[in-house]
Amino acid sequence: MNSQTNTTGSGDPTTTENPIVKKISFRLMDIQDMACSARLLNEAIFMAASGIGDRDHMGAIQSVSEEINNKLLIVREWIGEIREELA
Repeated sequence: MNSQTNTTGSGDPTTTENPIVKKISFRLMDIQDMACSARLLNEAIFMAASGIGDRDHMGAIQSVSEEINNKLLIVREWIGEIREELA
């Protein structure tokens, strides 16, 4: 084994504790948390738009808000896929 491989007690080399992978995993968690925060703020915008008196303006803001939410969900999914690949 090379010096980059650090196995667990089971001897399984796929469960390495590579410090670079660990650092990337933590950063991905930070990114995922930020995307979640953005989704919550976006939800607040969606709800606030319902108070707009003009239905056309309200609908436009809510449509954009829904698109933002969809894109943030895709980002969250991609981050999960990357984290699985790093595991």
